[in-house]
Amino acid sequence: MTGNPEFGIRNAEFYHIPQILIMQSDGYTDVWSEGLFKNALESPNYRAFVYAENEQVFGFAVITMIAGESSLENIAVDARYRNKGIGTALLNKAIEETEKDCEFITLEVRKSNKNAIRLYEKFGFETVGERKNYYSKPVENGLLMTKYFKGEELYVKVEKYGVKGSRSTGTCL
Repeated sequence: MTGNPEFGIRNAEFYHIPQILIMQSDGYTDVWSEGLFKNALESPNYRAFVYAENEQVFGFAVITMIAGESSLENIAVDARYRNKGIGTALLNKAIEETEKDCEFITLEVRKSNKNAIRLYEKFGFETVGERKNYYSKPVENGLLMTKYFKGEELYVKVEKYGVKGSRSTGTCL
């Protein structure tokens, strides 16, 4: 990685997919297929970004945005370039893209992935639930984490006491 002006975050393109697939196969067990990435790039509800220099991809993130809600669907950094701020930059981009139009962003993370959990907490994500056996290879629980952009205090209390609510309408169901 150099000071090249073609270095940084940009929209993912179809020609990035082969590098993303290779990156996923190096240390990630729950990986997306080529078809899933192609669908994400074609869908108006998805946004995908890469952290790259020229044509070399160092990391990527995929988010969805539907009806005022967003989700970080996938994020990864090439193992050779971890702990260099790439994941932080991609997460920051995902939040910037979603906070203006969405009320919150959610994600799932392996319960054992302490580094990722610390990063998400640093950005204001809170654990709001746990999904039993959510991940495979190996089977592991997933933590559901959420960062609220609007109406945070009300909905943290609503979730704490187990009342299901609709953030879109502000009413309890």
